Amino acid sequence: MSAHITAGLFVLAFAIVSPVTAAAQFPPGSGAGKPQTDAELRGEAFFVKTCILCHGPTTGQARVLKLGITDLIGFAKRPGVTEDYLRQRILEGVPGRMPGYKYTYTPAELDNLIAYLKIR
Repeated sequence: MSAHITAGLFVLAFAIVSPVTAAAQFPPGSGAGKPQTDAELRGEAFFVKTCILCHGPTTGQARVLKLGITDLIGFAKRPGVTEDYLRQRILEGVPGRMPGYKYTYTPAELDNLIAYLKIR
């Protein structure tokens, strides 16, 4: 098989698998919304930059750390999970499971992150 045909088949396979992979990350009915506001868009970018290592479905870090919550889809929509609860968990962390970020994130970064988590 020539290199051109092999490369073409690889690109075709990637094009077919990519939508399936994206759909697996946000399955229908999962409650994951698409960012609409500036705060949600900035929050999504910040989440990808700072949180995805442990809270992303495509990394093995969550399994290594034995995290019960990985991608956080729908987490902010659970009963009892308020904006104040999210803020406290992010700032103070969860002992033995997640570090706190009260000295790391600015108030604006935290607000954007929470805006994104509320639609995720």
